[in-house]
Amino acid sequence: MYLCIMEQDKNITLKKFFKSVADSTRVLKYLDTSLPWYNCVEEVIGHFYSLKEAEASLADHPIDDNIVGYSIEGPEFGRKIDHEELDPLSEKEFPDKYFVSDESPEFFITYNADKTVNAKYTFGEHKPGGSRYLNEPNAFKAGDIVWVLQPGYRDISTGLSAIYPAKVVQTLTLDFIKKYYKVWLEEYTKRHIEENPFPSEEFKQRTIESRINSLLDLEWDSIVVKPLVLLRGIDSSFGNNEEEFIPRYMIYPYKNLDV
Repeated sequence: MYLCIMEQDKNITLKKFFKSVADSTRVLKYLDTSLPWYNCVEEVIGHFYSLKEAEASLADHPIDDNIVGYSIEGPEFGRKIDHEELDPLSEKEFPDKYFVSDESPEFFITYNADKTVNAKYTFGEHKPGGSRYLNEPNAFKAGDIVWVLQPGYRDISTGLSAIYPAKVVQTLTLDFIKKYYKVWLEEYTKRHIEENPFPSEEFKQRTIESRINSLLDLEWDSIVVKPLVLLRGIDSSFGNNEEEFIPRYMIYPYKNLDV
């Protein structure tokens, strides 16, 4: 008789984010020239079996004047569907449940440079109608100046992220996201006019609804901000000249980072 023991994955990740000198060639436009911004380097400190282990490693990690924050990210809540699991030649319509695979992490915690907690995210109930929709604690009010630490906001040539100043507009709502994607679709249509020069209203509505339905749970736990410096990046919205929504846990209180 053999006993099979499944090895547990080290699927909890501890990262640090530290600032580096801003590259002026990334700037598209300044909305406030008095406030600096920085390139931001993301570095994995380690992978761990448990949150407790990751927190212990964070506590022991050396302090560095260039560090602006840390994060501990749990495993993805959902799993991705492998194409090999589905028969592409089959005409059978698979139920929606086969494609529901929210890739939000089970939890995400960000920390300030002094290792105090900045914000926490826990998976579930953030979409409209859920118990956490519009009910998460928000340390900021409309008009506040904040730091946005945006790992996805990368420069395509260098791979560097950015930490940049922004002004808080509001908490993300369903009404805002409908208007956001309406503007997005208008801009997208202009750029792809040759592909579909006269999109029908039905097509427009279906496209907007598809975009909204594809938002992850963690994206609904976001704050709408207006960047105060517009940067070149592969994830910028409509030329990066619009308000954008950022996960709440990636927004930090504004302070002087040069001391």
